[in-house]
This record gives sequence, C-alpha cells and structure tokens, in this order.
Amino acid sequence: MVVGGGMCASVKSAVKTLLFFVLFCTLLPAFVISYATVSTTRKLWIAFLANRYPYLKFARTNNIRSLVDTSRNPGVFHILLQVEGVLDIHAIRAKITDHVLARRDHYGRPCFSRLKFPLISCWGQYAFVKKTKDFNIDNHIILAPSLHRGRPLTEANLQDYVSDIISKYMPPEIPPWQIFCIPMAYGGTASGSAECDASAPYYYLLYRIHHLLLEEQQNLRISDLLLIDRRIENEKRISDCDSIFANLLERPVYLPRIWNDIGATISNKWNEFIYQHDPLESPDIEKKHIAGVQQLVSVVLIAVVTVVSDFSKGFSKVPGNPLMKIDYLKSLIDREIQRRNLNLRTIWNAIMMSIDPINVVKELIFLFWKVGATLTLMLPWYVFQEMEAVRIYILMKKIKRITLIGFALEYLPVCFGAFLEYWKGVKLFYSAPKLVFEELFEHKPNTEHYLQNVSLCGRKVVSWSERVRSTELQATRSDQPAAQRTGFLRSTARNKPLSDIEVLLGVMSKSLKALCQEGDGKIPSMIQISGRCMLEDYLFGLTNYQTGNSGFVSLNLPIAVENNQQLLQNIRSSIAQIRRQQVMLNFLTIAQLKHDFLTDGLPLVVMKLLMNYLSRRFAVTVTEVIENRNVGQYRNLLGHGIKDIIYFRPPQSNTSVSITVQKFNDEIRFACMTDSQINPKHLALTAGFRKHLQDFQQL
Repeated sequence: MVVGGGMCASVKSAVKTLLFFVLFCTLLPAFVISYATVSTTRKLWIAFLANRYPYLKFARTNNIRSLVDTSRNPGVFHILLQVEGVLDIHAIRAKITDHVLARRDHYGRPCFSRLKFPLISCWGQYAFVKKTKDFNIDNHIILAPSLHRGRPLTEANLQDYVSDIISKYMPPEIPPWQIFCIPMAYGGTASGSAECDASAPYYYLLYRIHHLLLEEQQNLRISDLLLIDRRIENEKRISDCDSIFANLLERPVYLPRIWNDIGATISNKWNEFIYQHDPLESPDIEKKHIAGVQQLVSVVLIAVVTVVSDFSKGFSKVPGNPLMKIDYLKSLIDREIQRRNLNLRTIWNAIMMSIDPINVVKELIFLFWKVGATLTLMLPWYVFQEMEAVRIYILMKKIKRITLIGFALEYLPVCFGAFLEYWKGVKLFYSAPKLVFEELFEHKPNTEHYLQNVSLCGRKVVSWSERVRSTELQATRSDQPAAQRTGFLRSTARNKPLSDIEVLLGVMSKSLKALCQEGDGKIPSMIQISGRCMLEDYLFGLTNYQTGNSGFVSLNLPIAVENNQQLLQNIRSSIAQIRRQQVMLNFLTIAQLKHDFLTDGLPLVVMKLLMNYLSRRFAVTVTEVIENRNVGQYRNLLGHGIKDIIYFRPPQSNTSVSITVQKFNDEIRFACMTDSQINPKHLALTAGFRKHLQDFQQL
C-alpha cells in the first residue's frame, strides 16, 4: 500500500508538472504581446505627460518598489550611521554641497539635479518639479536637539528618538531626502552624569532617502550622501558571498568551458582568415587588385562583419534619432567601400579573372597536386601521429592535443559533462512553472498569523538589538566539546557545521514567536518570509545596485517548535528545500531586479493585485547585509571613522515587518522596521536577541 501510494503521488506530481508546463507555454505568447503593448503604451503615456507638463521631469523607473509606492506608504530607505568625532553640522553641509549638490559632469551640467527637485504624483506617475529657487539645504541637513523629552540623548533613549523621527512623513514640498545630525552625550562617569555614555565623542547621522532619487540617478550612490571615502580596489560581488539567499543556481563548469573554447577557436580562425584574404591586413596580398571571385567574396564578407561590429559598438553612442543612426550606418559602409576599393570595375575584373581559361587550368592543376600529395605523403604521417597519441596516452597518461585521438580524449568527457548540465537545466526549466506556483500561490495550512491581519497605516517605527561579536555566534556552533554535543548538533558537527544564518534564523523564529504572542496570542506552525541578501559594499559605494543585491527567496520559518534542537533541524530542512525548489524563483526575481520584465510586461492592475496578494502572504521580509572583511575601517570625507551602520529597508504594500540581519565590523545585530500600528509590540523582535542566542549556546 505504501509503494502504491508513493507511485500514485509520483504520477500525480508528474501530471501536474506537465499541465503547468503546457499552461506556461500557452501563456508565453500572450505575455510577449502584453510586454510589447504595456511597455510601448507606458512610454507613450510618459512622453505625452512630459510634453503636457514641461516643468515636470517624470520618473522612468518601473520596478516593484515604484509600483507599490504611495504617498501614504512611501519607499524611503533609512540608514543610521555612528561616527566617531565631534559633530560639526556646518562642515557636513559644506561637504554635501561640494561633493554632491554642486558636482557637475564634463558638460558642465549638474550631476544630481533631482536632489533639489520636489517629488509629486501626476496622473499616476511620479515626477520631479524642475525648480531649485526654493531649495534650502537647512531643510535637509538638520541638527537634532541634544535633549529628548527632557533627557540628554544617549544610547538608552536613542531608539525612541529615531523612531519618533522616522514615524513622521517628510514635508512634501521639499526634495525627498533628509539627514538628521544627532549629537550624543558623552563623558559619563567623568562628568558624574549617569545619563551620559562614558566613551570618546561620537555622533549619529540618520539618513532618509526616497528610492527614486537613487534609481533615477544611476550615478548617485548611497555612499555619496554618506560621504564615504571609497576604496574601489576592495570591490566584491554578490556571487562571491555564501548566503542562503544568493547563488542558488549551481554554476555550470563544462558549458562555459566549451563556449569559451568555441569562441577562442572561431576568433583564431577568423584572424587567420583575415590574414589570408584581407588586403589591408596581409602584406602578401596585392592591395589594389582582387584576384578572383573567391577573394572578392572573402573581402566582402570581411567588410560586412567589420561594419556590423562597428555599428553595434557605436549604436548606443549615437543620439536616439533613428535617422542619425541610419546615417552612421551609411558612413561605415562608405568607409569600407573606399578602404577596400569595392567598386563596379573591381568586381567586374575579379569575375573576368576567375573565368579566364588559363587561371581555371592553374586552379585544377593545383587542386590535383594537393589531393595527390595529401593521399600519398600526408595521410601516412597523420596515421602515425594518431598511433603515437594512443601510445603516449596509454603509457604516460598525457594527451597529444594536435591529433584527433587527443581531441576526443580531452573533449568527450567535457561534452558528456556539458550534456548533463544541459539536461539538468532542461529539467529545471520544465519543472519551474509548477514549483513557482506552489511556492507563491498554493495554500499551506496553519500559516495564518497576526502580522497578516494588521490594519497598516503607512508610518514606520524601528528598533534594533544590541551587537554581538561574530565569535559569540561561532561559539554557538563550534566551541562546545564533542562530549557535550547532543542529538542534532552532534550529527551536524560530523556532517556539516551550523552556519551563522541558520543560528540567526533560529533566533529570528523565537523573536517572531514572541511578537505573535504579544499580538493576538496565536502561534502559527510556521511563517512564510521572503529573504534576500545585500553587500555592505553597496551602502559604501564599492558596487552598484544590480551587483550588490540578490534575488528573493521564500523561506518557511518554523515558529511553534519548542525544542531548540528540533527547531534548528527544521530550519536546515527549509534551507535545503530552498536549494531544491526555488532556483527558478530566485532567477526570476533577479531578472526583474535587473530588467523589470514583469512590471513592463503585465498591466498595472494585474501587477498591483499580484503584489497586494504576495505582500500579505509574505508579510515578513528579511535582508541579510554581508560585510566585506577585506576592508578595514571606513572613514568619511571629514576624516571621521565609521563605527557602526544600521540599514532599514521599508516594508511596503501589505508587508508589515522588515528585518535586517546587519553584519558590520565583525559584529552582528538585528534591526527591524515595522508599521507603527504594531508599536510597541515590535520591540519583541530585537529585545530578546542576546537571550535567544544564549539559549542556543546552551544546547
């Protein structure tokens, strides 16, 4: 019965996979038509609005965040920077003005003009008002009071003060960015004040930046506003990190090798062909005359390839007018005709030379001599070389690459490995529609939770945990003596040790459980969260948005498990499920991140309904910030060292909680941004961070 049930389930799964793949193939042409229609219509609509309102500069960005962005729930990123040194707001204003606001390109135009333009909504499209006379930097770089509710600003009340600032909307009449300079009391025991921090002088900078300022000005990076002194030589890519949210697709080995070898072979043969037939490249060919139709065809082929190559390289550099691009193509054709003397007289002379009886006889004699020499002299030599290649391989295990035997010995295993990688990709593509549907739309029992039913207001509050050293986290998974490890941890130590993120997900599970208990008291069996990772290099200007951010994945985070060992085991199972089933989902989100193909291809109403549903299903989102250990201490342009940074990603649409796993300076902490309707229960997400971590250390 068990075998029959398993076979029935396998058949059912196979049929379901087939049906979803057929449905996908059926809908694909409709999506292509929709993409062409929606993207073209949107461009025409924006062009019409730009012509109708010339004093507005409409935003061209069409990603997910701009889709769900509203004035009530704007996509404003918040970054809290802890800087050592004495706060000098005038120096900060001067540096921002000189380094950012007054910067100009090589044409003398302002680089970041939108930083001086207010942002409004016009006919459903965001637009910047092109006016700068009302711009006042004092409205954007603000000195915070040294007292909060009658007490000096210290670490004890900093979170309350920062949440109070973030919960207020930015004034709509000014450009959507602000920097709050927060002076901190210091000197603690030396001054006899228990309210002060006993430490060297330091201050905080709270940045509020609307996402469109960064997306509409691709040369503007967060680090420009953070005034970070960049170190480009230490650049890192998202493909280099080992996060569970990145690099789900196993990199092929054999397919790139074959592709590179084929490309190198074609390039070498093409260069050899040019040398043998191009009068401009070979000193052995007459440059003024073309000897026969064969050389004529070769020269024409070389000219066509040269024109196509140069046109593709210079296409983006020519202004957008199609007539100018056509003129550019015509100039390339005229250039090649003049360089290679391709006129009617040259073509006629080449044809007549080819049909000349004397030349025909010469060609036939040369052909017969070449065939005879190959059969009588070269063929035995080739056979000897092949036998020698077999002997060398058998006796010395070396491959003689210039022979057919050597080529087969080297490339047959490579071709077999490439075929296996190709077949794996085909199976992944075939099963992708079913897996994506199951992950995004299939109902999972007992996953309804408190955070999905909160009536959101759009205002945000934040909190963050205390920092712990990475060594404390490593102690959780490796420092216990082998005799003290029990159950799952002991088997883990033998096979694969716990990673940092697995332990942190266990802590997060405990924190979300505490939040649900304070909410409606109902504990779900698991919570579906969406996760991604981001390099700290993106915040510090060492990489751009596309290379510094990963795609999204869905993680079924167990919540109701009481035993910590079982909790870690369930988390590891969930992570393994991500690796097996969410490769294509991660790939699709990366494609959307880089090319916006979904928002450009589906109608606005469909996308909004889809995002409303998905943001409620994944009401909790997690961002893991990966530190770059190759960089020492960061410093700003004022010469002050960066002691700490906290990144808050805004939850939008129906998402109510955004958690950041912040790694910086070999320290880790949780930071969360939630809707203010959850306040003050959101403190449960970060208050027990160290306690939960210690619970796992006691396993």
